[in-house]
Amino acid sequence: MYLSEQKHPITKFLFTHLSTVYLIVMTVLFYFIGVTLISSYYANALPHYDSVGLYIRYFRMLSEIDAGNSARATEIGFSSALSFTQSTFTLLLSSILKPNMASFHLYNTLMLIPALVGMYVAARSFKLSQGISIVFAVSLFLPGGLYYWSLGIFDLRRDIGTLFSLTAALFFMIAYFSGHIPNSKTKTVVGICAGFSAGLCLLSRDTAFGFLFGVVMIPALVLWLVNFKKHTFGENIKDLLPLIIGFLPFFITWIFIFDDIMERISNPYLFYGVGGNPLESLLKNAHLPLFLLTDLGDHYYWTKYKYMTPVLLLAYGGLTVFLFRQKTASHETTQNNRKEIKLLLLITLFIFLYVYIFLAFVVQWRPLGSSPLLVTSAPFYYCIPGFYTLYLAILVVIPRSKSFHNHFKHASIAIIIVTLGMIIRPITRQPIYPKWYKQAHQELSQQTRHLEFSPIVAELADDLRIPALQLYSAQQGKPAIKRLFFQYDGYNQDFAVGGPKTAAGRKLFSKTIIEAVLCKADLVVIYHDMNRYKVESSPKFLYKYGAGTIEEIKETLKNKPYKDYGPKDGNPILRIIDNQQKTGCKVDM
Repeated sequence: MYLSEQKHPITKFLFTHLSTVYLIVMTVLFYFIGVTLISSYYANALPHYDSVGLYIRYFRMLSEIDAGNSARATEIGFSSALSFTQSTFTLLLSSILKPNMASFHLYNTLMLIPALVGMYVAARSFKLSQGISIVFAVSLFLPGGLYYWSLGIFDLRRDIGTLFSLTAALFFMIAYFSGHIPNSKTKTVVGICAGFSAGLCLLSRDTAFGFLFGVVMIPALVLWLVNFKKHTFGENIKDLLPLIIGFLPFFITWIFIFDDIMERISNPYLFYGVGGNPLESLLKNAHLPLFLLTDLGDHYYWTKYKYMTPVLLLAYGGLTVFLFRQKTASHETTQNNRKEIKLLLLITLFIFLYVYIFLAFVVQWRPLGSSPLLVTSAPFYYCIPGFYTLYLAILVVIPRSKSFHNHFKHASIAIIIVTLGMIIRPITRQPIYPKWYKQAHQELSQQTRHLEFSPIVAELADDLRIPALQLYSAQQGKPAIKRLFFQYDGYNQDFAVGGPKTAAGRKLFSKTIIEAVLCKADLVVIYHDMNRYKVESSPKFLYKYGAGTIEEIKETLKNKPYKDYGPKDGNPILRIIDNQQKTGCKVDM
């Protein structure tokens, strides 16, 4: 492609096409390993909160399509701008998708492909061999944070699809503006792929634009301006056309859903990141990108073999050094090399600074300690392309082997390393659920399965996952349990909100919650320990200010049937109150 081709026909064929085979093999391995692990995991575990809502949406879409109601399926899929790419995927591939979690792993696999190809193309455009370029591309699978079940590549959360498309857009942009692509047609294709990947990223989740703007668009603009003096004004404008062609259809769609996105993001009562102290966020969250890369510094209680990722990283680093050491030819750092390296290092630094500053000052992202580790660290995924950019700079600067045989031998070793890591790390990061916890879900599911109506549940305790029960119903095409939402100040809210900031506003807010629970909820789930509603560091209204609210609900419903759940040898953790006979309701809702 970008290096001189070999003369022997067989060697020429391998030199041209074998890298494609390697990338296809890696993609296929990723898909089948994921399907196997996901099927095994969800046979014994509960789905996670953040992905369960997406699964429910797509299972409902499949049910409507099976019933011949494609219009209704489309309405369900695009009623929210959370992820247009996932909804589009479900509609287009509904004929082959099944109502199970493993089926939707195909989405992450398809989003992975542009990222692998983009990283490979960027490495080749910097005159690295095919073997080294493959080693670079499959390094995408090394970060330890990718393998947590509540956040990683084998779940349906939007973060991974956004990360993959963001990574693809960045490296296609780097190849297009800063790499060496002598063939004009090839360069045009790379530019279209850059715009296409950026468009996928833009629609992959509602908050993607902020990260796309800083991690991809600003570096791309800088690279474009750096090259500006080399061409005429017209040529510089022409350089933008492939990017625009790839990006424009997605951008037009995004304009139509912009209002929906902003309505959700600007909702003053959603607790997501609102009100965080910027300096505290910067200081306490400083190590999160390194944690996501290595697993070190923090870990969940279920994480075993926490040194697995550093071992893989060391093995991979050793492989890289050994690969370069083999039959190394003299390699001089030219002026162009130095310029490329400086640009890559500046992009690396800018990505990290941008993500930190954007999260601290624009998003006002909460500091670690106010919410669980992986919830807090999720937006720092978008620092990971910075690590890849730094790795590419290192590969460019050090001497490299000219041995075709050795490069592909070591590319094979690289794929083996990341494949073993892909299998082992998800298995050792699975949460372990206590027996009482599973029992509570099983009993509640049985209790509501035969009702003639869909019961409304007030989920005032996070430990019971009502969405998990909703998902099981949606999988079977049955009406799901309904979660209680209530109206306040024009917003249709569940209970995961920060609430008003003033004392008077919180008092009215509490009254609204109490009335909604007593008058609408058929089942009420609360914590047995009232101290769970007095956590000063919690961003959620109920768990910070909710003690009085819960006490009043509990007192009003004290004569209702209830059951406590928790370890047999310890104190109860959850209480489920039967409020189907709503005698405690004193207002007309």
